[in-house]
Amino acid sequence: MAARMGLHLGLDVSHGYPTTAVTLRGELDLSTAPDLAKLLDLLLATGVLHVTLDLGDLAFVDSRGLRAIASCRDAFVAAGGDLAVRHPRRLARQLLDVLGLAERVPVLPEAAWA
Repeated sequence: MAARMGLHLGLDVSHGYPTTAVTLRGELDLSTAPDLAKLLDLLLATGVLHVTLDLGDLAFVDSRGLRAIASCRDAFVAAGGDLAVRHPRRLARQLLDVLGLAERVPVLPEAAWA
C-alpha cells in the first residue's frame, strides 16, 4: 500500500463579535485533527464561545477530522457557546450523515454564509 503524501492543515482565525470564524485549508484527518482541536481549545480557554468553521477550502476531510469537530462542538456547548460549520463540500456532508454526526454538528444555511 502506497503512503499518501498529506497536506498540512492551514488555520486562519478571524475574530469577530459575537462569532469567531476559522477557515480551514488543506487536509483535516487523523494527523491534523489534533491541530484544530488545540486551536479550538485555546479559543475556548480565552473566552471565545461562538465559532464558525469554514470548510470550503479543505482539499480532504476524513472521519477523524469530523469527529474532532463534533467533540470540539460538545466542549463549546458545555461552556455555554456553540460551534457550527459552513461551506462543507459534498463528501463532508455525506460523512456527517453516515457517521451520525449531522445532528451534533450544525451546518449553517447559505443565508448565514454572507
